[in-house]
Amino acid sequence: MARAAMQRRRIPRKGGTQDMGTRNADFAGSWYPGNRSECIRAIETFSKDCPARPPEITTVLGGIVPHAGWFYSGRIACNVIQCLDRENSPDTCLIFGRHLHPGSPNYIMKDGKWDTPVGEL
Repeated sequence: MARAAMQRRRIPRKGGTQDMGTRNADFAGSWYPGNRSECIRAIETFSKDCPARPPEITTVLGGIVPHAGWFYSGRIACNVIQCLDRENSPDTCLIFGRHLHPGSPNYIMKDGKWDTPVGEL
């Protein structure tokens, strides 16, 4: 009952998708820094704190990264991304969870771009 009521009252997210297929950075300044210099500073800090990969791990094929906001999970996310980057693999697939509202559908963005404070992806 409560779930159905929440679905009926769902409020559209600010920003949404622009005409050119660019997804806005709706959470810049809250879940992660809102400008380029703050993002770069945070990433550099996270990178300095990343430990070396244990020698018993010879190959990294993929990783699962939490996305609770950089304040909470930025360090571990950066660590996983750096481990993947060290493999020099040309193939990259990003799958983002969507969990803002109960009953929100899953989706895969196969075309378009994501706006970020450091530029478009």
